[in-house]
Amino acid sequence: MVVALNPSSVYEYVPVADRDAEKPSTFVMRPMTTVDRVELSSIASGEDNPGAKGGALAIAVLRRCLVSWRGVVDASGAEVPLVRDWAGVTRDCLARLPAAVLFELANEVFTREAVTAADVGKS
Repeated sequence: MVVALNPSSVYEYVPVADRDAEKPSTFVMRPMTTVDRVELSSIASGEDNPGAKGGALAIAVLRRCLVSWRGVVDASGAEVPLVRDWAGVTRDCLARLPAAVLFELANEVFTREAVTAADVGKS
């Protein structure tokens, strides 16, 4: 029996460096679907520049799978809004994240199983 994925399921993730913080930044994300994985495979399989390829893939994953965030603040402590356009989270918005956080979030989404134990039997 094929177990159907739930493309609207979401989960929260706190970056490793923020886990002991009094007010950690929290990122709400959705798992990648099969369609996401297939469409992004062209970025992942490119051979031109492996370093750039990894960055492009991280941005593409987060544009699709980052749903919202809490506790992301600017230097003055003001909340930074998550801004979306037709393709997902904007590049300008993602550019505000430190590179280590951006890659950690993308890796979390990319390696997370799209079908969780909670999804089994819901098809």
